[in-house]
Amino acid sequence: MKIGIRRRIVLALLALVLLVAAAALLAVLAHRSLHDELDRVAIAERQSRACLELSLAVRDMYAHQAHTIILDDRSHLDHYGDARTQVMALVDVVRGLLSEAADRDALAEIERLARAFEDNFQSAIVPAIGGPRQALVGPHDRALALVEAIAREVDGLTIRFRQRADEAQVRAEVGNAHELAWHIGLVIAAALFAAAVGAYLTRALARPLGELRAVASRLATGDLSTRIVEPVDDDFGALARAFNTMATDLQTHEARLVAAEKLASVGRLAAGIAHEISNPLAVILGHAHLLQRSGDGQVADDARRIRLEAERCQEIVQGLLDLSRPARLALTEVDLYDLVGDVAASLPTAELVSEVVIDPIDLIGPGARTVPGDARKLRQILWNLLRNAAEAAPGRPIRVRFQATSDTLSMAVSDEGPGIDPAIADQLFEPFHTSKAGGTGLGLAVSRVLALAHRGTLELASNRPTTFVLTLPRAASRDGA
Repeated sequence: MKIGIRRRIVLALLALVLLVAAAALLAVLAHRSLHDELDRVAIAERQSRACLELSLAVRDMYAHQAHTIILDDRSHLDHYGDARTQVMALVDVVRGLLSEAADRDALAEIERLARAFEDNFQSAIVPAIGGPRQALVGPHDRALALVEAIAREVDGLTIRFRQRADEAQVRAEVGNAHELAWHIGLVIAAALFAAAVGAYLTRALARPLGELRAVASRLATGDLSTRIVEPVDDDFGALARAFNTMATDLQTHEARLVAAEKLASVGRLAAGIAHEISNPLAVILGHAHLLQRSGDGQVADDARRIRLEAERCQEIVQGLLDLSRPARLALTEVDLYDLVGDVAASLPTAELVSEVVIDPIDLIGPGARTVPGDARKLRQILWNLLRNAAEAAPGRPIRVRFQATSDTLSMAVSDEGPGIDPAIADQLFEPFHTSKAGGTGLGLAVSRVLALAHRGTLELASNRPTTFVLTLPRAASRDGA
């Protein structure tokens, strides 16, 4: 099953949208990853800066202890207290920036060493101020060792944070390069895909549109037989079918216009002929009747022949008048099924002995058997169809079939005769065209005119078996017949 052009366009645009959406999603994810790495760099930088400040604050504490030992007085104790407060505050700052267990363990060790450093100062150095200098040597050495130990721990944390910052910076740069490469690749892919979709749709549209344009040009020049080869299950296939239907309708309408013009010409001729010969025919018929009644032998036989030929001329004149005058219909609801039965029953009276087999239409229902029409005119159509069928196949059955839809009722009349020569099938409904000896060639022409007057159609549906189909609307036309 082919995909319609509208679906192709929708699918192509959807694929393009999905490609762009995928590119946008990858860009968002890459940007998020880059943002996370930059956040890690910023956190590591803050951690490093806080550790450096802590290292400087610890050394400042030691400097105040050293001044106290060197000066051997308590003048720097206040400054020492401020430095100690600063160290504790920086320890809290660093603690708030840590997230890994190893970092927290290192900070705990720094706090332990700082407490030992503080205890050594308060318990060993401060009490020895003003005493022997020798008493300060041991506490000073312990203070110096503790300061160096704290500095090593703080420097170790600082180096660790600095390494993390460098690693995060490298990952951020690599991610940024990958993001740029992805962007470029996706933009190129989207452009190539869009170009491929455009080329595909151009090919898919150009050929059928070109064919449609060429066929429309031929149609415009008057070639109403031209048709489009219909693609299968395609929007252009639907367009082609609609175009072909339009061309068929135009061809049908043109044929009807030509036929109508022919009938109009015949009508004008018929009106003149009927006016000129109707009165002489009446006189001939009157005298023929008198001669036939009063004469005997050969005279009576000759008068009978004159009367028959004159009546045939009258029939021709009446047929011409029927063609020349617009049919005036007295519309009623006509049961076409019953009407064809009545006409079939009257055939034997005209020395036609064929059997008429009418298919039952019980399944259609009584309401589907009636059409708005003129019973007399419809009887004339049915009489012509059944008489032609009986004359084409004497002694053989005639079959009548009905088919109803929601809008129309069709009646098909078929005979078992030799069929109609395809070479003359297109001329059957033309006036004065007949293949029967003694026929006037007006029966089918008049029948079609009457069918058209009822807003219906009369067509030859098949040559063998010969089948004529009368189709009538089941609702009266708004503008009247």
